[in-house]
Amino acid sequence: MKQVKRNGFILGCIISIVWMVSCTQDAEPKPDSVVTITADKNSIKANNKDKAFFSVTVGGNDITSSVVITEKNNNIPLEGSSFSTDSVASYTFFATYNNIKSNEISIEVVDIDVIISVDRQAIKANNKEVATFSVIADDEDVTADATIIQVESLEAIASDSGFYTIIPGNYTFYAIYKEKKSNEIQINALSVAVSFSVDRESIKANNWDKSIFTVKFDDENVTSSAVMMQRMNDDTFKTLDNNEFLTDKADTYTFFATYEGIQSNEVNVEATWVDLTFLRGYSIVQISSTACPVCPLLTIELDKLKLSFPDRIHVITLHPSGKYCDSDLSGALAETAVRFVDKVNPTDMKNFAPPLAIVDLYDPVHLYTRDTQTPLKKALDRATLTRERVSMTGMAVQSTVNGSKIDFDVSFKTMKTDTYRFFAFIVEDNVVNRQAIGNQTADPYFINNNVGTYFLTDGDPYMGVNLGIISVGSEMTRSFSIDTDNFKPGRIVNLANCRIVCYTLRSTNGRDYFVDNVTNCPVDGSVRYLYER
Repeated sequence: MKQVKRNGFILGCIISIVWMVSCTQDAEPKPDSVVTITADKNSIKANNKDKAFFSVTVGGNDITSSVVITEKNNNIPLEGSSFSTDSVASYTFFATYNNIKSNEISIEVVDIDVIISVDRQAIKANNKEVATFSVIADDEDVTADATIIQVESLEAIASDSGFYTIIPGNYTFYAIYKEKKSNEIQINALSVAVSFSVDRESIKANNWDKSIFTVKFDDENVTSSAVMMQRMNDDTFKTLDNNEFLTDKADTYTFFATYEGIQSNEVNVEATWVDLTFLRGYSIVQISSTACPVCPLLTIELDKLKLSFPDRIHVITLHPSGKYCDSDLSGALAETAVRFVDKVNPTDMKNFAPPLAIVDLYDPVHLYTRDTQTPLKKALDRATLTRERVSMTGMAVQSTVNGSKIDFDVSFKTMKTDTYRFFAFIVEDNVVNRQAIGNQTADPYFINNNVGTYFLTDGDPYMGVNLGIISVGSEMTRSFSIDTDNFKPGRIVNLANCRIVCYTLRSTNGRDYFVDNVTNCPVDGSVRYLYER
């Protein structure tokens, strides 16, 4: 009986195990079941973000996590159950389960849309108005990463700077993002006028009265950056040095301006004739000495006089040599200084003591008091009385430096037909040298101005170079040159601080010559004809 019970228990266990195995086998796919792969979309964008998600089933059961999904073309298994790429192509996939291959499905990867736009389609061609770009790829702003190309020049434009120009015209642009080209857009740069105006359309032809020009670009004053031109009679152009015009020739003059290659309108200025009188200049030869304690008084007063009468007073300071002065200042003109002294003070130089001022070569003024202005002005009045009431000559000077030579062209005009002569000195300003001041002190850094340094060796200071006859209404131009190598001034001369003091001479008796007029010109510079206002 016990044996029967034991056999029944064992049989029950066997039946239970068989039933459990049978149930388990019914839950798993059968080896010959169909494996099916599907995707949630059959098209994605090539942006490495858009994805296709796969599902794999067998007999209606999802086995996605248990299968291997492979891209057929490259035979590369996917990591997971999704797919994305930035390469445009058609991709084929299948799944494998228990060595059973699924169906195949295709995913089309399409190009992304790169779209360029601009905030304004028209700007002023003024180098200020800016058109700003935006680049969108697959609904994302990629402007900062895109390259914007201007078609006409094929130049890349920084996307953060936008587009601006000063040249009118139509411009075409497109964008490149991840090697994808966008649509094209156009921007029209509208022409902006350069306006040219003058404050006075009529001036007097006296070399003082003047017109002032103004140049505007899109209502902005660009006068300082513009180029102003005068149209000449032979259809050539002359560039103005600044925005002012003055002349001594009566005529109608035409002008225009250019800015950034854009030409303005034209304006006319009429210069009307007036009776002209040349501005009278006076020469004052100062005889000075570094050992003279009162000479600085004259130097200071002459500087004041020049400030009071600009363009009229022209000082030439000469220093005799020997005990009277340091050789640094006397230099090659020491003998010339002695000659001036002898001319107005024909006594032994031993009896001479500076300071001395000689107005227009002949009128000496000895100065030993602080009241130096009074005798100087009286001497200037006397110089006026000894000549005709006005100067007969005017001078315009153009100077250049060529190596050791100071070359200068002088043009002469006259109000009286006569025989004229000419002479010139080179003077230097801001020459620092020891100078006695008072009885017991000396200033080692005294500043000397108008220091006579070179002169025209072709002639004599009192006789000058013969210009011949100059007729009324004509103009004569002569070229002169001073070779600085022919002089030994005893110091280093700074030509940037030098001026050419020029004077004309004429005679009333055929023997003695007096100064008719004086002017000065910077070395390597120029001066116009000067007229009385």
